[in-house]
Amino acid sequence: MARQRQLSKLEAQGLRQGFEYTHESAWNTLKDFLEERGVQNLYGSRDTTRAAFRTGLIENGETWMAMIQSR
Repeated sequence: MARQRQLSKLEAQGLRQGFEYTHESAWNTLKDFLEERGVQNLYGSRDTTRAAFRTGLIENGETWMAMIQSR
């Protein structure tokens, strides 16, 4: 849709909120899973992303870190 016309402020805000919510849910799910498996000291999204990459739960750690920075 953004290629057809400029997004309205409301549409852009909704898109950002959807991204933030989805990313927040994803890293919290990863954190819960890792903690259930005995991984400790996961204090935030960066720690969780690094641990998920290290254990093979995610393959594209750099992309995940970029998502954290773009929030």
